[in-house]
Amino acid sequence: MIDTLVTSLILMSVSGLAFLAYKHPDAYDKIYKYLTVLYLFGWACIGTWDIAVALTSKRLNIFLQSDKIEIAKTATDNLQISVGWTFVIGISIVIYINFLAFLPYIIKHGDKKEPK
Repeated sequence: MIDTLVTSLILMSVSGLAFLAYKHPDAYDKIYKYLTVLYLFGWACIGTWDIAVALTSKRLNIFLQSDKIEIAKTATDNLQISVGWTFVIGISIVIYINFLAFLPYIIKHGDKKEPK
């Protein structure tokens, strides 16, 4: 249920940004910098989370008995975010946001026909 909701919201956001960039490029240009800041903030939060989980896992071992360390490692490993998927999704977002920023330029220069 929640995955369907998240997928729908992501699809709605992607479609809305594409419509805004295509039909109202000046409006998209105004929110472009805010999208970039929001993206960088999200990337920083994910990176901070991953570093915090790794440090917690390392420092937690000092306080645990030797038979409980494996249980703690499993628990902290489940909290870590996949670096590979985070990188792929992050680069995809950057490409998409920048593609939409250059969309008016692409459309304007794509419509020109060379004289015969």
